[in-house]
Amino acid sequence: MFAHKRSPDAVAVGYVAADVVSQSSKASAHGVSDAGVQRVAAQTTVFQLLASILTPFAAIHTQVHAFQKLLKNTAAARYGPSAAGLALIPFLPARLASLALGQL
Repeated sequence: MFAHKRSPDAVAVGYVAADVVSQSSKASAHGVSDAGVQRVAAQTTVFQLLASILTPFAAIHTQVHAFQKLLKNTAAARYGPSAAGLALIPFLPARLASLALGQL
């Protein structure tokens, strides 16, 4: 596997790590105890893993897989599934927000 195929994963993990460090630093600067800072770090990590990595991965993977089946043996089979996955990305934040608020 080529390294460039893993670049988006590295960016996502870097984003999560940066947010964890940022939120933990803010908590520490506000005088939160060490246990409180650890709790902030843990909560931020879990939230970011779910909201920024796992849920988008599952949604995009499912979309691409569905379009692979749908477009099998057609002229669009080569790029169509990737295009469908990319087309889903702008809609993910609103959908995740509605799920987080308990609205389907």
